[in-house]
Amino acid sequence: MTDEELDLLVRQASPISDAQVDAFDLGSGERHLLEAIMSNTLETVTPLAPGRHRSRRRTRRLMVVGAMAVAAATVATVVIVGGGDGGSKPAYAADILAVAEANDRVLIDLPGWSVSRADEFTVDQGEMTFSDGAHEVEVHWRQGSEYASWVNDRASGNDDLGTVTVLGRQGRMFRYVGTQDYTALVEPAGASLLEVRGVFASEADYRAMLGALKSVDVDTWLAALPASVVKPSDRTAAVDEILVGVPLPVGFDTAGLFESASVSDRYQLVATVTGTVVCAWFDQYFTAIEQGDDAAAKAASDALISSHQWPALLSIVDEGDFAEAIWEYADATLPGGTLLGEPLTRDELALGLCRA
Repeated sequence: MTDEELDLLVRQASPISDAQVDAFDLGSGERHLLEAIMSNTLETVTPLAPGRHRSRRRTRRLMVVGAMAVAAATVATVVIVGGGDGGSKPAYAADILAVAEANDRVLIDLPGWSVSRADEFTVDQGEMTFSDGAHEVEVHWRQGSEYASWVNDRASGNDDLGTVTVLGRQGRMFRYVGTQDYTALVEPAGASLLEVRGVFASEADYRAMLGALKSVDVDTWLAALPASVVKPSDRTAAVDEILVGVPLPVGFDTAGLFESASVSDRYQLVATVTGTVVCAWFDQYFTAIEQGDDAAAKAASDALISSHQWPALLSIVDEGDFAEAIWEYADATLPGGTLLGEPLTRDELALGLCRA
């Protein structure tokens, strides 16, 4: 089963047919599911490159830990700053204002819809999730110069539903084959293009949502962000809190964990910080095994097993599958431990968790 097939199964709200089930190779599904948990959502902070079709929808919140050991500073948390003139109007940090002013600021003007998530946003790219409790819509902005490449990518192997008008601009609309998963690419306004993606019962319902997208001013857009969004100036305190109870390998440099160039919510910051530490411990674990140092290998294993008690991981256990996946990898370092029935190797770790 491919990552794409797994994502389609997770995303589909309605039951699939027996014929569709029979088409999937379920024999290797468990291993692919674990790999999907670790690698199949955010593609770190860089947007999905044209030519790749991996889905980025979240039914549950998942997080990739790719390149954790070398890219710890690429994902940040962010929050709205309170204040203003006597509390009547909020004030915002300059870095958040720069993002808001540089991009399309859109909301869904329908009853019950609100922003549920905001990730990875910079002046060049970003994404938000809207929800009405029954549906989720992901809105991505990307560099406008890449519009033709994204259109070609979405047109490859998907149902081309032709042109569509969104926010008064021309766009192209597609449906992922065999699904009710729709996406529309909207021609750039200024430096950014928009992609709007969601699973709906019908094309008409999806088009109605597109028609309800509206542009808003900076203050309205920023005020709509969820409480989980944190300003970069709060990152140091947030990282310090996440590291409480987390043992660090000797020589581990925490400096990169405190730097920030983009925006994400707390779940993603917890995943980034703890994932970076976990990958450092795994590096020491396998190095010790390769050197025949049983004591050092056990010390690294003990540190990894202790992740079951790390407060930060426990705090996100109900939000997604990241913590559970970390624990599965950690438990594989116990005597006789395995990952899905196989001994854990450095190569397997690189495939599923600590990607270089």
